[in-house]
Amino acid sequence: MGSGIDVDRGALVTGDKPWKAFERRVATILGGTRIPGSGVQRSGPMQGDILHTFLAIECKLRAGHAFHRWYDDIKSKAGRKLPLLVTRENGKARTLVTLEMTDFVTLWGETQRPALGLRDDEWSG
Repeated sequence: MGSGIDVDRGALVTGDKPWKAFERRVATILGGTRIPGSGVQRSGPMQGDILHTFLAIECKLRAGHAFHRWYDDIKSKAGRKLPLLVTRENGKARTLVTLEMTDFVTLWGETQRPALGLRDDEWSG
C-alpha cells in the first residue's frame, strides 16, 4: 500500500497507489467511473480504466513520457495559441493529437462542469 500527499487536494493519502488516485481524478474530471481491476486480464473486450458514456479512457501514469517533453517544447513556443502535439509512427496511417487536460475539457464543453458538480478549482487536469 502506498501513501503520500495528494498535490491536487493537499491531503495525506494512505493505502492508495498513485495510479489509482490518478484514475479517480481523471474519472471525476471527465464524468466517468473508475473501473477497479481494469488492468487484470479478463475474458472479453478490454474496457479501459474508466467507464464513460462515449469516451474509451485508458490512463497511464509514468515517471516520464516522451510526449510530455515534446508537448512542453511546443507549448513554450505557442504564445497565446492552443498547443497541440500531433504524432504518427512512420509507415502508419494513424495520427494522434495530444493536448492538456484543461484544454481538452474546455473544448469538450465546460457545460459538463456544473452537471458534474465540480468547483472551478477542481476543473483542471
